[in-house]
Amino acid sequence: MKKQINEPDFIGGQGSLTKKEEIALREYFAEKKKKKSARIQKKTATTKKSRTLTT
Repeated sequence: MKKQINEPDFIGGQGSLTKKEEIALREYFAEKKKKKSARIQKKTATTKKSRTLTT
């Protein structure tokens, strides 16, 4: 059984984020969102429709 790691629910430590940290996080999450949406679009574009067999 693996040991669970408890991580805090906040980013940046005890103080408020600096402008540089805010910009870095905004860029990181924007890139992550862009990659996720590209993966979803690619997945839906490559999904094949099922054929119905006629006898």
